[in-house]
This record gives sequence, structure tokens and C-alpha cells, in this order.
Amino acid sequence: MENMLMNISKMDNDAVEKAIKCFMALGKSGLPEDFWDEDVQLAYNESSGYVFFTNSAYQVAIERDGKLVSWYFTPYEGHEGTLNDLINMVADGIITEVEDIEYIIGICEMLNRDEDSVFLKACAEDEVK
Repeated sequence: MENMLMNISKMDNDAVEKAIKCFMALGKSGLPEDFWDEDVQLAYNESSGYVFFTNSAYQVAIERDGKLVSWYFTPYEGHEGTLNDLINMVADGIITEVEDIEYIIGICEMLNRDEDSVFLKACAEDEVK
């Protein structure tokens, strides 16, 4: 990953607060289980206002409720969010493409979230019918 310097002068007070929360969460609970710890950098998206950690594999970890969680992008329709966000999008009928649901199932299985995997598999079967 190219060494990028973040221009903190472009961060508003809200972004600075989010950066502090990211560092506090990192100190408290570390990086997410599925997040590689190679070349981890703090990043700021001026357009969205998000402050997050990223790494050499372009994974993203954001702070939620005092801990860092991975941020995912589905491969087919490009939905994005935390694992819980994505599961809720399936439950709400926002994510319906089987390829995206299977991608989320893979994450659940990797993280041993068996109950979520069972739910998502049933949703995928419903979409195939």
C-alpha cells in the first residue's frame, strides 16, 4: 500500500471525535478478527465523513459501540456495511441477489456465526425459488 499521509487540517470536529473513538476502540479491543494487521492506517473520507482504519489489503474497520468492526462490500450489487448491517439488509429484502447472500454466509461461517448462516441460507433458498 502506498504510504499516504492524511491531511488532518481537512477534518472537522466530528471527524476528529471519530478518529479518537477509533483509536480508543483499537486500544480497548484491537482490530476485528478477520482484519489483517499489515500496514494499518487511519483514513478519512471527506465525502462521507467516515473515519476508519484500512490496510494493505484495502480492508476497512470502523468504530461501532466502542469496538472496531469490519466493513464489507458485497460482490454483486455493491451493498456495504458491517456484517450486522448486511444481515439486516437481507432480512429487510434490500439484499436479494443470491451471490451477495452467499458472500455474507461465507463471512458468517468464517466468524462462526452459525445462527446467522442458517437464517441467510434459508433466505438464499427463497430467492432461488
